[in-house]
Amino acid sequence: MLEKWRGPERRRRNVEEKTIRRGRPSKIAKGSKKKTLGIRASVGLANRLLAAAETNDRSLSQEAELRLERSFDREELLPELMEQAFGPGVAGLLLLLGRVMPEVGRSVNVQKHGLEGPHWMADPDAFAEALAAALEIIEEFRPQGARELSGAELAVGSRFARRRILEVAIEGAPYPAGWKAWIDLARRLLGPDLLAQSKLRREEAERSRRIHAARQKGQDGRDGS
Repeated sequence: MLEKWRGPERRRRNVEEKTIRRGRPSKIAKGSKKKTLGIRASVGLANRLLAAAETNDRSLSQEAELRLERSFDREELLPELMEQAFGPGVAGLLLLLGRVMPEVGRSVNVQKHGLEGPHWMADPDAFAEALAAALEIIEEFRPQGARELSGAELAVGSRFARRRILEVAIEGAPYPAGWKAWIDLARRLLGPDLLAQSKLRREEAERSRRIHAARQKGQDGRDGS
């Protein structure tokens, strides 16, 4: 019983020392042999691992190994999920955009603010350069040949984009049939800070403010008469 208690206590002391012992440089293990890895982890991460190991009745090493394996499984699953959700062409573009835009945005942000600046999506210069990179990528894959119909004749690109932006950015409006789960997911992934930057949301807020002010002015006029 004493030995059973000492195991978790010993692991706690390791956590409090803020380190998981560093071993010799690792080599690729062959076959089914276990390979010892020496890593350092933050106190917060080590505490979470320790708590999960005790909850799941595993050793700290077993818990860490399982979670590392799961992270690789999810990483390998991402391309498949993206292709299923968006199709191979759009999925490839999204993968490119998802890599290049943050690279560009962070690069500009570091030039302006150093390592302690705001998120690059909140900085006008960083955002503008990331947008330019995104347009460069999309234009790279434009099909050859001249358009047969003008944008004015079709007028679908801006209309569709504006509709979807309104559905996501303007909260409180009724959900279109069948789109609730998608809209809620889009809002969650965009996050409150980016949603607050929405041009349409700001315009809607200003329009509501003016309507409220006009109504209040009319009410004050009736009260004073």
